[in-house]
Amino acid sequence: GYPMNDAEVWWRVIWYAGFRGLVAQLSEPQLAQFKQEHLAEISALRTGQGIPLNITALFASGRVA
Repeated sequence: GYPMNDAEVWWRVIWYAGFRGLVAQLSEPQLAQFKQEHLAEISALRTGQGIPLNITALFASGRVA
């Protein structure tokens, strides 16, 4: 995994990655409330090494014959 220093770093991952499409559907008041509640939950996951971000990735390659 990739450790992040704090919840704001986590939020930048949410906002600047593919997850933005989901949260961008919220109204501004809903987004503000979601961000506040979500970051409080994420902050609770922080360890001495930071907040872990574990992502499963599947890589494939191929070629056209």
